[in-house]
Amino acid sequence: MENLYSYLSQIDVKTCVLAASAISALYSIHRNTTINRRRATVDLVLHQKNDEDLKTSNQIVNPLIHSQNITKFAAKEHARSDETKAILMVLNNYEFIATGIREKAFDFNLYKLRFFAIFCLVISASPTLIIGSYTD
Repeated sequence: MENLYSYLSQIDVKTCVLAASAISALYSIHRNTTINRRRATVDLVLHQKNDEDLKTSNQIVNPLIHSQNITKFAAKEHARSDETKAILMVLNNYEFIATGIREKAFDFNLYKLRFFAIFCLVISASPTLIIGSYTD
């Protein structure tokens, strides 16, 4: 017991305050990072909802996905078509989102809650289009 008292008497109050301040600062930085990531995700979702070009592209791409007729636009004769441009715009949008999530700029769980079903539908149709465009 005597050793404990001697050890505790050697601990400086300033050191304890400094350690508590450092822990508090680290927590604050972590919390602000989380809040900013969520804010960036919400801003992205709002931008997607208000981007008329992206909406138009999605309206072109969605029927192609459901008709399973999307792979023909990987051919060279369709390279300049509006459908191909719309497909590329949608894919570029998802690539931007994926990069942001991988680099931890966006909150994946928050984004997933909003768009997971749509994301799976587009991604399921994409590999054949991407592979077809590289083989031509």
